[in-house]
Amino acid sequence: MKLYELNYLISADIAEKDRSLLNEEILELIKKEGGSIRTSTVSPEKKLSYTIEKILRAFLVTTVFDLEVDKIIPITKFIKDKKEIIRYLVLNKKEVSEKAKRTKKNKKEDKELSKIIKAPIKEKDKVELKKIEEKLEEILHE
Repeated sequence: MKLYELNYLISADIAEKDRSLLNEEILELIKKEGGSIRTSTVSPEKKLSYTIEKILRAFLVTTVFDLEVDKIIPITKFIKDKKEIIRYLVLNKKEVSEKAKRTKKNKKEDKELSKIIKAPIKEKDKVELKKIEEKLEEILHE
């Protein structure tokens, strides 16, 4: 199975009940084809940057799911046939392992640490170092 991300725009002119019904139909079709849904989110109504088929406002739905490669065709055909969906995009995603996530996090922390280490010594820091050296001399001479 491969990991996919399906993004589609539903016209804002459609009633909320019809939008949720359409979303459920797509999710059921994915499950019927043997896929498993990971996440499905509907963003709030947004103004589009440009008109698409004379539509200015739409809802963006993003669904992440696992599915066999040959089973994606019926889903795209179903989406093409729906007039309420004005644009769609199916992406083939790569799964990021936990180890890769940790190494990315460690690299970020390393960069931040290197910035701190390479930071120039400020005058204020120099003064504190002098005070520490004086205290050490006092202690050692006693």
